[in-house]
Formats: sequence, structure tokens, C-alpha cells
Amino acid sequence: MNPLTKKLLTLGTSAIIAVTGGYMISPWEGMENHAYKDIVGVASICFGETKGVKMGDYRTDKQCEESLSKELTVYNKAMMKHVKVELKPYEEVAYTSFVWNLGETNFKNSTLLKKLNQGDHEGACKELLNWNQAGGKVVKGLTNRRIQENKVCLGKDQQVNEALEALERTKTPLETSEKEKEGGE
Repeated sequence: MNPLTKKLLTLGTSAIIAVTGGYMISPWEGMENHAYKDIVGVASICFGETKGVKMGDYRTDKQCEESLSKELTVYNKAMMKHVKVELKPYEEVAYTSFVWNLGETNFKNSTLLKKLNQGDHEGACKELLNWNQAGGKVVKGLTNRRIQENKVCLGKDQQVNEALEALERTKTPLETSEKEKEGGE
């Protein structure tokens, strides 16, 4: 399991959030402690966060990790409120990554979500591949990112699957019963 996933777990995040951060967000966004402009000129910091960021801002590694944990949880909840079908853990990781990168509005208005809520899981995963533009232009990095999200979404990413399986095996009975109380599995 990668180091960021472990750090996110120590902050009390769920396995989905920890794996999304460690395997899906960090490799594509990297981490920058100083504010920078992203590929479309938006002030960003840490792992690609944009809310309230101004050029000149600075955050420590710990602040970036804590912020990632909180923000991914928010994006995951925003995504899940629109999903009307049961997701596999790897699908939830892929869609949380997608919503982190493109926002709730794009997700809720997408053909991807329509297909997903109609039960077409494979078709929904395939729709991820269509979201590879920034500023109206196809971006190789976004194309590659969407290819990875698609692979994860289809359950074909060995690293993500192994991380999710390892975390599932280490669940305590208390964690399982807490999830059941919340209406989960």
C-alpha cells in the first residue's frame, strides 16, 4: 500500500477515500505546497485544490494531507447522493476521482451518471474516457487519467484492487457494524 494511502488512513478516512487519494489523485495531481496555476490558469495548491486558493498561498505537507482527506470526503458524498445503484468499491474510487477532478455539476449532468443509474455499469465506465479536455482542447494527461479511471472503474487495476482487498481484510468487527448501522453492506 502506498505511503499517502497509509497517511490518509491515520487521519480516519475510509478505505475508499484513502485509496482514491493515494492511487488516483496524488499520481495525477502531485503535491505542491505553494499555490500554482493549473493548466487552465486556476490558482491551485496541494493536490489540485482550488477552493479559496490565492497565488502566494502556502500549506505544509500535513495541511495538504488533512485537506485532501476532508475534501475527498466531501466530493465522495456529493457523488454518492446522485448514484441510485450499488457501486463496487473500485467503481466508487473511480467516480470519486472523477468528481474531484471535474466537479459535482459535471457529474450530475453527465451521460455517465444516466447510464450508471440505468444499471449500465460498463457503459458508465466507458463514458469516463470522454472527459479528456481542458480549455476546449484534448489534453494527453487527462486522456491518460481517464484511461486509468476507466480501468479502475472496470475493476481491472491490480494495485487499486489489492489495496481495497487489503483494507477490507483489516476491517475490525466494529468498523463493519458501524457501516451496517449507516445502512451500508
